[in-house]
Amino acid sequence: MKAKSLLIAMALSLLAGGAIAQSRDTISLGLIPYHYTGGGAIGVKNLMKQHDGSFVCRLSVIDHINSGYYPPAVLLGTSFYKFAPTGAEITDSLFVPGDAFNRYYMLDKNPQGVGNLRVSTEPDGEGGTNLRIAHFPDDDFIGNISEDVVVSLCEEVIHSFTQGMIDCRGDLIWTYLVPVTDSTWESHIARFGLDGTRKHDAVMPEGHSFLPFGIFSEFPLKYYLWDGDCYYHDNLSLYVYDSLFQLKNSYMISRNFLPDESYVYFEFNNSFSQTFLVPDCDDVLVAAPYSDYSTSSGTWPVYDSVQRGVAVARYDLRTMQQKGLAMFNDYPGPNTMTIPMCLFKSADGCLYFVYRETVWLDNGMEDPTPITAVKMDPNLNVLWTRYIDTSKGYQMDYVSCQVAEEKEDEVKIAVVGRNTYIDKTTIPYTYTQGLLYFCLSEKETSVGISGEGMEVRPYCFYPNPVQARLQMQFSPDVQPKHIELYDLQGRLVRTQQSNFGSIDMSQLSAGTYMMRVTMEDGKTYSDKVVKE
Repeated sequence: MKAKSLLIAMALSLLAGGAIAQSRDTISLGLIPYHYTGGGAIGVKNLMKQHDGSFVCRLSVIDHINSGYYPPAVLLGTSFYKFAPTGAEITDSLFVPGDAFNRYYMLDKNPQGVGNLRVSTEPDGEGGTNLRIAHFPDDDFIGNISEDVVVSLCEEVIHSFTQGMIDCRGDLIWTYLVPVTDSTWESHIARFGLDGTRKHDAVMPEGHSFLPFGIFSEFPLKYYLWDGDCYYHDNLSLYVYDSLFQLKNSYMISRNFLPDESYVYFEFNNSFSQTFLVPDCDDVLVAAPYSDYSTSSGTWPVYDSVQRGVAVARYDLRTMQQKGLAMFNDYPGPNTMTIPMCLFKSADGCLYFVYRETVWLDNGMEDPTPITAVKMDPNLNVLWTRYIDTSKGYQMDYVSCQVAEEKEDEVKIAVVGRNTYIDKTTIPYTYTQGLLYFCLSEKETSVGISGEGMEVRPYCFYPNPVQARLQMQFSPDVQPKHIELYDLQGRLVRTQQSNFGSIDMSQLSAGTYMMRVTMEDGKTYSDKVVKE
């Protein structure tokens, strides 16, 4: 199905008020169309790997009412896309129009066999709320349900904020908010079997309503919730619940993760999924952005002039002492923003961390930089770094990552995000949004992409355009042999065989150059560099 017809079909489905499943014709994944009214946006909510190796992605589709300085967001509906496990193409899609209930969906694999799950809450028609557990096979996508279980969640219409997950015992864990008065809510956490059997329901302590949660350990089974918000300059609180959802313990992780540096802080953030916690036996791993306010001028830190990066730290849960730390700041400067994208532990104990840095230009526009994937040993020593280029003119946010495949000697990561193309030839600028999906493999030097010219490299370089000196940063597992610069006529203008940390371009004429990087193993990479 062509892109235009998909867009029209989604718009018609919205008018008709019903879900519509698209055909299995493959669709290019560069900028996937969706119902877009000109003032709206899409947000990637989660990416799920299916049993057959393909992926399903859930997106919210919203519009903004043109009123006031901050127009309110209106949920138009939810889009689902199915991706082929290799290559950049969509094999199926579904659009479900929104309603006043602001429906929440959760996607996951069925842990009790083949097939997958789509879980949602919905009104029961009698003033209460139902929980719907829809089972769908791998080959029929989520529009063709093989088993549909509907169970009563509560006798009230719940708040639209809900969370869900499948725990290690194969049960569905669901949190929801029940109204007590017109302005107060009671937070619940419940356990259901996938057949709809209610196994346990408990009221959570006040203040735990909107906290992210996950499995903490399996033996004995525990769950954790964490709380941290950079807007209020909080430390991170970690709460541990037992299998009956009773609060058993709590811990505190300080924002100030460098004891000797009074102005270097973690920027913990609940709202935008920019903080990740991973349990590891008696330790917990934390990844979050940080800000170095000591670089600010004046007697009091000025937020707009701080250095920013991202850090991963290991803490002993018994003593809360820091046991390891890794800090990343590939693009130093006050205009850099760093966003963690995923952190997970492989079967051999190594850690894979994916993050993205953005450099903001003086005109307020974003200059895309590579997405960075890092492999670390359990002590947080970097084993390798890979940089995934994004095309100029595009910016990527609302990102979700999943382990696509994990073998004894290889891990493959799938990444999907909202991709926005900015046409700067128009006044005002024109924005076109869609999806970008690729798969990063530890062993391979390329990724399955959407034809945007993206490549995986073991180095990054900045700034580009450059005025004087081009900075180079290489992965610790590679060694460059030489770097060559060619002009557009193909003439060699510079060769560098040592001191690979930077390239002096101050004496070169303004224009575009081709940089060719040759590694000791014989691999070569080519990049365009603009000299101002």
